[in-house]
Amino acid sequence: MKQYPHILIVDDEDKIRVVLRATFDMDGYTISEAKDGYSALKLLEYSEIDAMVLDLHMPVLDGFSVLAQMDHMDHKPKTVVLTAYGSIGTALKATQMGAMDFLEKPVMPNDLRQAVRRLLAADEPASQDQPPLQSDTGEGVLVRVRAALQISDQVNAEALLMALADRSDQRTPQFFNLLGVLYSVQGKQLLAERCFTKAAADDPQYEPAKQNLRRLEELRRNGTTDIELAVGAQSPAPAKEPRVWSFFRDHNTV
Repeated sequence: MKQYPHILIVDDEDKIRVVLRATFDMDGYTISEAKDGYSALKLLEYSEIDAMVLDLHMPVLDGFSVLAQMDHMDHKPKTVVLTAYGSIGTALKATQMGAMDFLEKPVMPNDLRQAVRRLLAADEPASQDQPPLQSDTGEGVLVRVRAALQISDQVNAEALLMALADRSDQRTPQFFNLLGVLYSVQGKQLLAERCFTKAAADDPQYEPAKQNLRRLEELRRNGTTDIELAVGAQSPAPAKEPRVWSFFRDHNTV
């Protein structure tokens, strides 16, 4: 990580930008601000931005448009998106477009600082191709997600989960826990931890999410990433199934 990383804050509300900037005052970052998507893209074109805090809902070129334009750039900053409370589905769609993390407004300063620090320390790519969404609803969907994960069908599992993301009545702790398992298998530990934390916060008695959080902490403490575990770094041949998923399944944490 650079000694003085360059952070871009993008939000159309002046007061929010002031608060967000103040959040990083003691961290020694170089801070730039943009009041809309057009200004943000101009800064991204001429400045080397390391991380970006991006509001998704802006009247002049919103955050989704910024993420779409970034797809054509050689240098893509690691991005955490901000979304309105209860708009988890919107935030998850932003992760499909390359965002690496998300936070719901109102944002707690310490949560934002930790999110940006982890973005700057993360090695995973800033964007990855994702399958298109499909329309599906109902309690049975989570059963189908578990079945898909058990045969390593990540494409179908993610499509099913994304189809539920906009339905507030379906965003249960089980939903977020399964989404976290999927992200973990894909090597997206930041998003996995965000989902496990959300599941545990919504239901403090939901043990699978708490077990998965402990497992991620073990992986981090041992200096190992999900991707290395999934491909079996010390194995002469690929494993029949991702080792991370095998752990979650064998320990009944899905």
